[in-house]
Amino acid sequence: MEIIDNIRKEPVKKEGMKFDDNKLQWHLLPMDAIEEEIKVLMVGVEKYLPNNWQKVPDGIIRYINASFRHLSEIVKMLNEDKTLEDISEMKDPDTGLHPLAHIACDIHFALSLLSKYNSFDDEIWKRRIKEIREEYSEERNR
Repeated sequence: MEIIDNIRKEPVKKEGMKFDDNKLQWHLLPMDAIEEEIKVLMVGVEKYLPNNWQKVPDGIIRYINASFRHLSEIVKMLNEDKTLEDISEMKDPDTGLHPLAHIACDIHFALSLLSKYNSFDDEIWKRRIKEIREEYSEERNR
């Protein structure tokens, strides 16, 4: 067993070798789509402040909700039997950018905020979810 462990510690050195099997493969990102998302971010900087999204109260929930609002616009088009060309030409009324670019941005915000979440926040999180449900319920009953 010790011999095997030493072999693992001493990789075979060959010309042109690079041990990056477990590294992130950034080339897999579709850069054209990322560019559209960056355009959304740039609009956000003009409208708000740089990185303001990190300070939005209840950001995880609110960005997930925002992504569903944009998605619902696409679903409406699908339900109206619109063509793929119609859907590809969709524009957000506020920014002129495609709703999918906004969805990507919203999901990235929510994912980033979630990655910063820790168990200390759990009671605050549960309490806030309850408050949001109550607010939503009150609005529906009006």
